[in-house]
Amino acid sequence: MTHTIQDIRDEYRRLDRIMGIDSTDVEIQISNRAGKQLGCFRAPNPRALRPSSDPLCIRISASVLDDDEAFFDTIRHEYAHMAVFKLYPGEQHQHDGVWKDICRRIGCVPKSKSAMPEEREREWQNSAKYWIHCTRCGTDSYYHRAGKCVQYMLMGRGSRLRCGKCGGSKLELYVRESPKGNRMAD
Repeated sequence: MTHTIQDIRDEYRRLDRIMGIDSTDVEIQISNRAGKQLGCFRAPNPRALRPSSDPLCIRISASVLDDDEAFFDTIRHEYAHMAVFKLYPGEQHQHDGVWKDICRRIGCVPKSKSAMPEEREREWQNSAKYWIHCTRCGTDSYYHRAGKCVQYMLMGRGSRLRCGKCGGSKLELYVRESPKGNRMAD
């Protein structure tokens, strides 16, 4: 069964009754671009110099719409972020104890990332245009777009970056030029 935005709204109404909040002001989007990130909750930055008029938004990857378990866990995960934002305005909780307590109350696994199936993980890695390799511990991080980390490496400012696993600063950037071969960027 392919789930829809209406299925998300129905589940959020049920969770609203449990949590005693109202999520009808939250914009819900389905993303066809999201690959590795299954969901995202976007709220205004409480430390911004001027208040934002952007609506609260939950974005769900289209990749979870056909998998009941991944779908419900993802939408509940993002709902928990929204609930924390509404119940504790101005506070930053990310994936801490407050967020985990709300996850447990609404029936969601309280972890920051869902495990990606091995086959899908391999596809993700093989289709990445960029990857950064830590020569200290051997960890590879894959990127499909040239975000901040990749841009730092391309500009020769990679010494500002640290490996998320070991904290090492000896990183190498690889750029996939064609399906046949890879080259290491300078």
